[in-house]
Amino acid sequence: MNRKEEQEYFKTALNLIDFMRGYGHVVDERKSYERSTILRGPDANIVGVTIDEKDGHWIYYSFEDLADNGSIFDFVMNRTTGGDFSKACHLIRRWSRGEPTPHYRAVEPLGRKPKPMRRVDIEAMSQAVEAMPAITGHPYLEQRGIAWTDSLGALLAGKIRQDDRQNLIFPHRNLLGICGYEIKSASYRGFSTGGIKCLWRSNKPQNPAAIVVGEAVLDVISYHILNPAPATYLIGTSGSWGPDSQKCLQAAVRRLPPDGTVILAFDNDRKGHQYTGQVERLCEEENREAKVAQPPESGYDWNQVLMERQGLTR
Repeated sequence: MNRKEEQEYFKTALNLIDFMRGYGHVVDERKSYERSTILRGPDANIVGVTIDEKDGHWIYYSFEDLADNGSIFDFVMNRTTGGDFSKACHLIRRWSRGEPTPHYRAVEPLGRKPKPMRRVDIEAMSQAVEAMPAITGHPYLEQRGIAWTDSLGALLAGKIRQDDRQNLIFPHRNLLGICGYEIKSASYRGFSTGGIKCLWRSNKPQNPAAIVVGEAVLDVISYHILNPAPATYLIGTSGSWGPDSQKCLQAAVRRLPPDGTVILAFDNDRKGHQYTGQVERLCEEENREAKVAQPPESGYDWNQVLMERQGLTR
């Protein structure tokens, strides 16, 4: 085969999961699902691996560094060859032949292969979510210290729904519309099949002056209950985020007035500090003020703070 055919073969036929395991990455079974395998690297970097439905390429994406994503070539260039494509080709070629490869530790192949990532039918996803009843309170929210008030209801109207199993539904939206939804209850947490995680957003006031950004939806709601402010709306990232979420977050920050504020209500832990830094840099790029508002105690999120003040426990 010629070089172009060989490169296509590497992108489509070589098992990227097994390749990455040889470089010290470990599969996280708890966070993986059928369309994306999650791995933790030796440097604590978390990456996902999936297969692009359009061209069949194995691709990876880092949850820590938004620029760290792509094919097996990108993985090698970002880690072992200093961005040199020809060296990456040589290394991958040796590995595909079973020859000794620098920095690679031989592992027993898992043969694991995610289902190709489907494109989301935005219209069908929106219709499915809109058919679910919007809530005006829920027992699980009350367990977490969140009482439905008139002011909170105006902010959240239509933004939290309920499925036929009484699970809470938190719709995620990208720049085109609803692209998936988080599913949560006291005993279950998941995400819509075939959906894409992006951002959950509350209703927006007519002239927003501030955005509260945090990880879990319940955390940003809890922060708002503890620190109510007019002309403010909420964004939940549901943990780490990828390039699509970054674009949506950037668009939201950009739409704030020049004197607008982004309140960073992430958890007070290592990941929360990292996410805070990412959004601080985004705000700096967009020339918007960023205000760090992490919980006062190490290891806490804002829902824990709210529950403790109410004498509740998880």
